[in-house]
Amino acid sequence: MAMERPRSSSIALAMGSAESAAVGGAPQCPDPCPCDRWCAGTVGTLPAVAARSPRAPAVGPLDSARAAFELSGFGSKLGGIGPPLMAELMGKQRSFVDGGGLCSPGLWPPNRRKAQSPLAMDCFAALHRILYEHLEPRKLLFELACRKHKTNPFPETMLSEARVALCEALTKHGARPNLNLQDVPDRQPFRLALIEEFLRICGDPDAAAFYSASDSFAQGVRIGVNTILPRTPAVFEPKTKWRNYEGELEADLYMRSNYPTAIVNADVLEQQFEEEEKLGAMVKMPQVAAQERYGAGLRIASLPYRSS
Repeated sequence: MAMERPRSSSIALAMGSAESAAVGGAPQCPDPCPCDRWCAGTVGTLPAVAARSPRAPAVGPLDSARAAFELSGFGSKLGGIGPPLMAELMGKQRSFVDGGGLCSPGLWPPNRRKAQSPLAMDCFAALHRILYEHLEPRKLLFELACRKHKTNPFPETMLSEARVALCEALTKHGARPNLNLQDVPDRQPFRLALIEEFLRICGDPDAAAFYSASDSFAQGVRIGVNTILPRTPAVFEPKTKWRNYEGELEADLYMRSNYPTAIVNADVLEQQFEEEEKLGAMVKMPQVAAQERYGAGLRIASLPYRSS
């Protein structure tokens, strides 16, 4: 069961202080802005998201200014009109979650979702046309369901035509001219600039994570070791609970033994690692070199083996 969540429209969005946002006007970011990610700071006042989001700390309480931003609800206004849905279970209400974040249109009933992006509609029409010109989609669907294809069923000529069509649609709708939409970054199989521009023009608040941000997928993304991970408050709710590690023992050894499955299948794992090294997904080095490079921070986890 889902119901609408009441939300006050008078909450002022404060990036620096409560006085920095004029009532009824666009919220103001501090100068200089300490962020490098898109946020929903100007949703509702501009046709495209043009502000930046704060980098909240990975642990500890949020300061009052950022708490005002997190609780303002601006992020959720990206995908629909009015209050989003609430879910009720055993008499308790909680925010309805569809897995797409606060900006997902799925958080609103269909009649209150914002209109589809003109770019998305153009891309759909172009890909639909190309698909039917090259293949029989219905037949292909059944073949895929019956596992008739062991390799990519789409010919390269078709894929190339589709990429060109997407680039033309992006250019038509305002893609940045300084980006090479066909660029495939090192150690990546995807055209990340193309994906980012599609998401940016459609209004995705985290589009820059794909290509242009300093911690983008094109540049490499940290996993949280010895660093504070960036947040995107227009997409994710703030984390308010953390695990309590008090009383837990620290690991004495930096190297742990592998699981029995890994010991038995050592040859298979080594072959897999060699393939990943060729792709640039892993780096091979002697243990002595690893100790010199990482020092006291070196940790070697237990390795399992799972067959497909």
